[in-house]
Amino acid sequence: MTGTLVAIVAGLLGGWVLTRVGALPMKRRRVKYASVESAASARQGQTVPLDESRGLLKAAFRTEEIPDPEDARREDQLQLARALADVADVHGADLAVLWSVPSGDDATPAALAWSDGDPAPVLTSGQRNLAVWTARESMLSFDRASDAPRFAAAPVQLFGLAGVLTLHLRDDGRVSRESLKGWLPRHAQAIGAMHELLRTRAEVARSNFRLRASVRSAIKLQGTRDPLELESTLVTQALDVVSAEWAMLVRWDREKWRGEIRATTREPLPPEEEREVLEGSRAGDVCLDGTPIVFVDTRTMGPSDGAVFDRTGIPEDTRALLIVPLRRGKEARPIGALVCGHSAVGAFTQADARIAQELGIVASGALETAWAVNAEREVARTDPLTGLANRRKFDEHFARAIEWTDRHPDTSMALALVDLDFFKKVNDTFGHEAGDAVLVAVSKALQKDRRALDTVARLGGEELALLLPSTTMEGAHEVAERVRARIEAMEIATSAGLIRVTASFGVAIYRSRAGDQGEVFERADQALYAAKRAGRNRVELASN
Repeated sequence: MTGTLVAIVAGLLGGWVLTRVGALPMKRRRVKYASVESAASARQGQTVPLDESRGLLKAAFRTEEIPDPEDARREDQLQLARALADVADVHGADLAVLWSVPSGDDATPAALAWSDGDPAPVLTSGQRNLAVWTARESMLSFDRASDAPRFAAAPVQLFGLAGVLTLHLRDDGRVSRESLKGWLPRHAQAIGAMHELLRTRAEVARSNFRLRASVRSAIKLQGTRDPLELESTLVTQALDVVSAEWAMLVRWDREKWRGEIRATTREPLPPEEEREVLEGSRAGDVCLDGTPIVFVDTRTMGPSDGAVFDRTGIPEDTRALLIVPLRRGKEARPIGALVCGHSAVGAFTQADARIAQELGIVASGALETAWAVNAEREVARTDPLTGLANRRKFDEHFARAIEWTDRHPDTSMALALVDLDFFKKVNDTFGHEAGDAVLVAVSKALQKDRRALDTVARLGGEELALLLPSTTMEGAHEVAERVRARIEAMEIATSAGLIRVTASFGVAIYRSRAGDQGEVFERADQALYAAKRAGRNRVELASN
């Protein structure tokens, strides 16, 4: 009876799968969509507005009808466990288990499903040997020659892989060896067919889910123009499209043959000095030759495979890895790469690589345009001599830091104004070329060891600034004093010889909703002039 029940369940599942993939007709369902008239108009050649077109796409790919792949997998496991429980009951067994048996001399069977609770079952050494032998020889086996075995194993075919169904029998002699020979192979065949059907259904569900995720991603990416938002959106959408646990975006500079990590779902971003990606790394090579890479198990990666990035490692628990190029089309040169990871071995396939590349094609046009516009904007907001932020960019970051501090009452922000002592004398004595070399050297000293959230700016002439969000007065004093000492110790090589300079610092603190941008700058400026009046080459702190 149980064999018939299993066969019926397998038949129903098979019909469902064939219906989903289009081999059998599907019964029509009455489904109401909000924009039926608009869809008809579009078919007749009339233009549908962009927003309405997006609405049609969203209606056509409604995600509430598609189960999450992980939820579907758990439900499939539950159905398989129930079928195994029925098999165990029929044969008077405590436990029925379906195993996959890998190839190799020291193969260890892996439990795919079992009839009773957690944790996963474990085989003894003798049982393991019997299970492997059964799978390899495709023959029924028992643990004893008597008519009342305690352990039985039957071969199962699993998508071309070797498998085995085992029974852990009770020691009451209820089931004879002859009875098992007659029925266990049939039940093993039914369980194997059920497993294959469930796996096919899971693949169909996953494909549907990824297709809808791709459509959602395309709509969202095409509606975004801000580079930072685009980068963040792309890595976030990649998690759904390829079912990844983390994702990183690399931007590639084709002229310099190097790239940098621009976004990640594992916040925060690596420090700026660790984001570089060079030729020879796995991500760098994908950016150069455009060939996607799928690592089924990262533990097989050897030293010759190279690092994924140059200075940033991937999460230690990563087992599956996917790296695809970002480009407008298959023949276009890559502008970057999308790197995805998962902690499960074999989580990514070549199908995932294809769909990730399609996502990259959708995003690449918008990214390339946004990056080009942003590069032009950065030129207009950067001091051409020192490469520091200019006054315009400084004011933008200053206002943003004030707003952030207002939203976080427990924090404070520091501003340090810097002025080179007797800089006019440097220009008059050694010439403007030497003066420019001094400014460049001092600018580098200010940038050394700075955090990614800090801003270093040239406000004009020899006046520089350090903007330090989330910093106390004590912390700002320590930073300013360290930079002051570094400048004092430098010997700057110029066309006129070695030059030594010093600098004066004025530091002010801003606390949540305590004044405004102008007041903070004025207090820092007053502290700077106090440092100059007190003899220069020193740090003065503004009073609160």
